[in-house]
Order: sequence, then structure tokens, then C-alpha cells
Amino acid sequence: MIKKSLIVALSTLILLLLLSACGGQAGQTGQPAGTPPDQITPAPPAVALPTPIPAPPAPTTGTGTGNLAPDFTLTNLDGKTVSLSDFRGKPVWLNFWATW
Repeated sequence: MIKKSLIVALSTLILLLLLSACGGQAGQTGQPAGTPPDQITPAPPAVALPTPIPAPPAPTTGTGTGNLAPDFTLTNLDGKTVSLSDFRGKPVWLNFWATW
């Protein structure tokens, strides 16, 4: 019987020591009680935040791969003048051909 009481007492003591070593509740900022909300400093993040990925550079106008096509103006079969920039954001099929 004494052995059981001793085990329970030691277990309780160990549990209390472990709980006191934790140092407080999660999310506690360490500010004194009664600190006005505008003076409370936020706790640092527990995990390092990833650095943002930089935006790719804007495409330039040119004839190379990945460049924007140079703007040009043509007259369609109805006699209306159309420009390549009128179709920005829409798929365009350009078919250049010639007879030799």
C-alpha cells in the first residue's frame, strides 16, 4: 500500500514539474497584464515566412521567342482597318504566305 502511494506521489510531482517547465500557455505574448492594446507588440512568427517570388519581367516587343509581336495595321477584306493590338488577350492566327 505504501508503495502505491509513493508511486502516485512521485508521478504527481513529476507531472507538476513538467507542467511548470512549459513556461505558460500557447500564444502568450509576455506583455504585462493591463497593457493597452495599441502598445502590445505582436509575438514573432514561430515559423519563418517564405520570401515572395519576384514577378517575371514584362515581355518586350520584338521578333524573338517570348516577345510580344510588333503592332501593325492592315486592311481586312471588308475594307476595315484592323490593328494587332485590337486583339490583345485573344488568340490570333497569323498566316503569311506568298507565291514565288
